[in-house]
Amino acid sequence: MSKASLETTADCLVVRGVLDFDSVVELASSGSRWLSQSAPNPCRLDLGGVSFSNSAGVALVLTWMRTAARAGRRLQVDNIPDSMVAMIRLGGLETVFK
Repeated sequence: MSKASLETTADCLVVRGVLDFDSVVELASSGSRWLSQSAPNPCRLDLGGVSFSNSAGVALVLTWMRTAARAGRRLQVDNIPDSMVAMIRLGGLETVFK
């Protein structure tokens, strides 16, 4: 599987690749740092480049949402992959992701 990458633009975190138990560790701190220090309000998270995600990817997004909220920012999550949508529904988290 391919490694995940994270890119920041003026108002967006862009994630590409595979979100699994190994890759989210590498992404978590850099995304959280951007959300708490540099991100505008509101800001976006674009998951359109995610080719695969397990529950670790969902946990990462929830962590980033919490980090943004603590920093007083609203994080909009765009282009959620179908594999993540299924886990979000299974966990009853649909309202959190709206």
